[in-house]
This record gives sequence, structure tokens and C-alpha cells, in this order.
Amino acid sequence: MRHDRLNMTTTELQLEGLPGPTHNYAGLSFGNVASSTHGGSISNPRAAALQALGKMNFLYEMGIEVAVMPPHPRPMIDVLHRLGYQGFVHETLILAQSESPELLNAIWSASPMWAANAATVTPSTDSSDRRVHFTPANLFSTLHRSFEPRVTTGYLRQIFSDNQYFTVHDPLPVTTRLADEGAANHMRFADSTGANAHHVFVYGASPESALHPMRFPARQQLAASQSVARLHGLGDSQVTFVQQNPDAIDAGVFHHDVIGMSHANLMIIHQQACINQVAFVQQMQDRGITVRVISTDELSIEQAVKSYFFNAQLVSVPTGGIAILFPQECAEDRSVNALCERLKNELGIISQIHFLDLRESMKNGGGPACLRLRVPLNAAELAAMHQGVRFDLKLYQQLKRLVESSYRESISPADLRDAAFADEALATHTKILDVLSLS
Repeated sequence: MRHDRLNMTTTELQLEGLPGPTHNYAGLSFGNVASSTHGGSISNPRAAALQALGKMNFLYEMGIEVAVMPPHPRPMIDVLHRLGYQGFVHETLILAQSESPELLNAIWSASPMWAANAATVTPSTDSSDRRVHFTPANLFSTLHRSFEPRVTTGYLRQIFSDNQYFTVHDPLPVTTRLADEGAANHMRFADSTGANAHHVFVYGASPESALHPMRFPARQQLAASQSVARLHGLGDSQVTFVQQNPDAIDAGVFHHDVIGMSHANLMIIHQQACINQVAFVQQMQDRGITVRVISTDELSIEQAVKSYFFNAQLVSVPTGGIAILFPQECAEDRSVNALCERLKNELGIISQIHFLDLRESMKNGGGPACLRLRVPLNAAELAAMHQGVRFDLKLYQQLKRLVESSYRESISPADLRDAAFADEALATHTKILDVLSLS
């Protein structure tokens, strides 16, 4: 069995996050400039979900394997109960709003839509036991995201339940030293056969480093990245650990996927992304990885954060080459648009570039890459996963109809005190799980 798996072609499944019916702008993510900028604005959950479904369908029509990661149940009234807020739902929401507005916003947060933070994944071709490994991120760094790991772990254990093929670990222990933000700080490089893979873990801080950001927190800890590598059975020769540039973190680069992107044997990275970057780039090139460094003259960090240029989604297309899906904002900035075109012309492996409207996600701090978790699987593993979440035209139409009939067109901060909206959102969540055959 182990030998058979190694000789199967690997396909990169895009596990795409579906925005939930409580998609709102609360500005909860300190260090995420877009999130902070739009805090308190009116959101459009229906548009957010339709934009995400549109991206899934776009990928599917390109011949890409896609699956749906469902939203989490919101609001989390049980969290308020655990913290001593008692009474009817309406009374509880009003009291929380009065005493702790941030807590109220946190229990309504729709941040699980950003599946890149759901977990870190190692394919069976790379792990020592030849299983696909998942470690759900503990998301310790922010209150609203710290509620996610339990539900995320449950979803992953339903979707990838066959322990002959999959291992879904518990999230790392909840402590500052082990803060883990998932695949947004992880890159995997491999040749066209999926062999000779190398994993790069990007971290923001460690006790051993004297360099740390001064304005915004470093969300990924070195010890967390090292723990995930051990859990997934990766040997020392298979991994590289590199520290983020603290100045970039302070400029709003809260995850590496805001300043670097990668796929297959290609890495595109900003000049100021990492500490000791010249040596890191040389190390990657020595491994046969094609590296394109984006200079500050081509794109400032501020432009990168505003446009989410590096949060593009890279996929291998059946017709050949790599397609890059940029957010629409990249097309609307003349210099960024020119850079997109220049990359396509320079790098022969890039066969297509596209610009997608994901404005609802972008305004809340997440672009195309934030919305997906990459899961490399062979044919047997694809067949062994839960089929109810695998995307096709039938599922697309079912979810589209549900969103159009059950999601609100707009949400204001005042709606988060409404018990009727709480019941409505939770009922819609149940309908989504029913469509996906999940519990």
C-alpha cells in the first residue's frame, strides 16, 4: 500500500472557505490593516458568499479539484455563557455589548472563511508514515480566531476521516510560545512529480531572536513551526525555518502570504520579506527552485499590503503551466497591474493571470490565497475523503440558491445585538451543513 501511494500522481485540492451568514466588519484583527480600516462598516454577507462561490466555480471550470470548507456556527452564545453572561439570548447580547463590545464582535466573527489559517498540511509523499497530516492552527494570537480550532478540527476529522490515509492532529497547546497561524506561514516546493519536496516554515518570533516587531504582534512562533514539522514526520533535510522581517510585520504583513507566494517549484517574494533573505533565496535556488524577488522599487510594502498582490492564488492548470488569480484590486492599480503582466512575460511557467472580485473578503483582510487551504492528495486519498464537500456544478447551484435565499444583503454593527438574527444565522448554518452532509 505504501509503495502504491508513492507512485500515484498528486493533485492539489483547493479546500475553499465559504463565508458565513454573519460576515461582518468588526476590525478585530490587530495588525491587519484592511480589517482595522473597515471596522464598523456595513458588510454584505450575501455578496461575500457569492464572490467566494464564484471563485470556486472559476477554479472548477479550469479543471482544478475544489472542495468546500463550511463556515462555523455563529454567534457563539456558549462562549458568553462560559464567561458568566446569563439570561435570554437578547439579554445576553445586550449585556455583552455594554460590558465587552470586542467579545460580542468576536462571537459573531466570520473569520473561519480564511481557510489558509485552518491548518498546516503535509502530503503522504512527504510524511514518514505516508499519511496526509493536518495540524489545525491554534490561532492563539487573536481572541476571535482562538474560538475556531475546536470546530475546525471537527470539520477536518469529518472530511478526512479515514485513518488509513489521513491523520488530523490536535491543535498545538495554547500558549504564547506555540502560537500557530497555519498554512499562511508555510510553503511547500516540489517538482512536477510531487517528489523531492521541501517545506519552508516562516515564523515571526522566537526567544532566541533579538529581532521582533515593535508595532504589531508576531503571530507565528518558531517553536510552533518546529512542532508541526515533527508531528508530520518531516526530517531535518526536508525543512527550512526562516524569520519574517519585523519591519514588514509592523507595516501590516501579519502573515507571510501577504508578502510572498509560491507553487510547485516557484517562489515570488518581496525583497523585504525575511531576515537574512539573500542567503535564504540562494538556499532555495540551490534546491532548484525558481525565485523571483520583487524589489521595493517595483512594489513597496505599503502597496503590497493595500493590493494584496502576494495573496494571489497559484494553481497548476491541466492545459499546462501555472495560473495566478489576483484580487481585482491589483488590476486597478496601474503599477501593480503592470507588475502582474511583467511576471507573466518573464516567467515562462506562468500561462495565465486572472483578476477576481473578492471585495467583501478583501475589505475584511483576506484575498484569494487566504480563502483556500492547499491539500495535495493522490487519487486514492481523493476518493477516501468525504465526497459531500467536493465541488461540482450541482453543489454550486445548491449553495448559490441557499445563499441567495438565506443570507442577508447587509449587516450593521447593531444587528449583532439582535436575538432574531442569531437564530436566523444559526439556522442558515445548519442548512449549509445539511447540503454538505456534515454534522
